[in-house]
Amino acid sequence: MPVFDSWPTRGTGFGGVGDPEAPAPFDPCDGGTPGYLHNGLVLTPTVLFYAPMALGPGSPNTVYFGSDRLYRSFDRGDTMTAVSQVPLGGTSPISTIAIWNRGDNIRMVGLQNGQVFATSTGSSTLIDISPSIPANPSGSVTNKFIGRAMIDPNNKNVAYVTLSYYAPAGQGIWKITNLNAAGVSGGAAPVWAAAGSGIPSIPINAFAIDPLNSNNLYAGTDIGVYFSSDAGANWSPLGTGLPRVAVFDLQIQPTSRILRAGTHGRGIWETALVNPAASTLQFSASTASVTEGTGSASVDAAVTVTRSGDTSFPASVNYATGDASGASGCGVISGAASSRCDYIATSGTLNFAAGQASQTITIPITYDSYTEGAETFTVTLSSPVGLNAGLGSPSTTTITINESGFTGPNQIDTAGFFVRQHYVDFLNREPDASGLSFWTNQMTNCGAADLTVCKINVSGAFFQSIEFQQTGYLVERIYKATFGDATVRPQPEGVIH
Repeated sequence: MPVFDSWPTRGTGFGGVGDPEAPAPFDPCDGGTPGYLHNGLVLTPTVLFYAPMALGPGSPNTVYFGSDRLYRSFDRGDTMTAVSQVPLGGTSPISTIAIWNRGDNIRMVGLQNGQVFATSTGSSTLIDISPSIPANPSGSVTNKFIGRAMIDPNNKNVAYVTLSYYAPAGQGIWKITNLNAAGVSGGAAPVWAAAGSGIPSIPINAFAIDPLNSNNLYAGTDIGVYFSSDAGANWSPLGTGLPRVAVFDLQIQPTSRILRAGTHGRGIWETALVNPAASTLQFSASTASVTEGTGSASVDAAVTVTRSGDTSFPASVNYATGDASGASGCGVISGAASSRCDYIATSGTLNFAAGQASQTITIPITYDSYTEGAETFTVTLSSPVGLNAGLGSPSTTTITINESGFTGPNQIDTAGFFVRQHYVDFLNREPDASGLSFWTNQMTNCGAADLTVCKINVSGAFFQSIEFQQTGYLVERIYKATFGDATVRPQPEGVIH
């Protein structure tokens, strides 16, 4: 393919006021990309020499540009539309733009005069959420330059701004903790606090947040890079070897976990991000036991998963129950519990936040009227995810279900058991006290001589409940939509189609 010797251009005024467009492509192999197009940008003196730009999420990415207003493009800059007041800050230009990586309805911009505006709804009317930043020692009221704004990639409520002037030591970074609530018309008052303790009175021009651990922050200053491992509470110089030079940009290469710093006149430098030492995830004990309940009693087997070692970064691990009962009937005495008879099959993922050392898994126990003796099943951990995270021992725990000694009719014929089982089967949770009382009353006072009628009414109500329709039944609806069977409704037991 031919080598391009020009860059496609978007904007206005490159050839003077009223400059003509050049829609002809540079090369037909380029797919017809026009050479020069007016894209909606308006010539204005209120723009920085290095005007800020930012990418939002999407494919292609949304593109943002700041002058006296905030612009947004869906088509790689071919068309730019203002998505803020015009002008936003009077004669003060936008100096930095922050877009949340998980949805660009959440936007924040900083201005040369120290104002900060934001939206958490995608509104084109941005809300003034400016912090009470210190004065510029030069005495200027128009130059309180917001050097960088950044939204926590893991928490849309948290964001930071840095001050690119000689603010007092410790006050060069400011942190908001309620961005989502403050960035709406009539919303909450913004909650800001200084978050730069340890950084001297020096301009702070760049900022980066570790995407795997939001506690780990990096700040580029006029004298190098500083690091915080506690979400901005304390800072210290990062590493060795970097010249005492102004850092104007910081970027994280997430795959290789490298921090790159763009400096003023000394090139680009890189260093490894701070990484955790090894950690393991395991059960707190290799065995546990639980006794069957009776009636409406909620009995769960609870097992604890612990995390040891370096817990400063998040990690996750999968878990799943299992047993050796096979296809045996519920009355078979084999010593093996069955997920069809004795407990609810349970699986999922435990997500450990940074610093979190334990979590509990609960498995609902189903009780019956059989005399079976003690029965066992297992819970197994698998697939740990996280930097230097692995499985510890024990990674499997065995749970013993002991008999309650209950004698009498099939417990499914009692109102409390019937209702509790519906909560567990339909909603995958134990009943709340008020709900259990209400539905038990529906069973015992439904006015029908035959309890079967009451059962049908209660079961139908659970099936039609909003909670079930939006959780468990959602899976069935997805299957029906996917496989073209959306018109077939579930059939009563015994109906074959």
